[in-house]
Amino acid sequence: MPKNIVVCSDGTGNRGGKTRGTNVWRIFNAVDRHSSDVEQVTYYDDGVGTDR
Repeated sequence: MPKNIVVCSDGTGNRGGKTRGTNVWRIFNAVDRHSSDVEQVTYYDDGVGTDR
């Protein structure tokens, strides 16, 4: 089965999940992870310089 890997990395200091959604966060949430044609694996990274 084919697989797409989607990596979304936000900019320095952005925290998409903790504050208002950045464009990168919106793209991450817009990816259809449950498509019947292709499995899509997603990963969101807050960005360099954020407290993790």
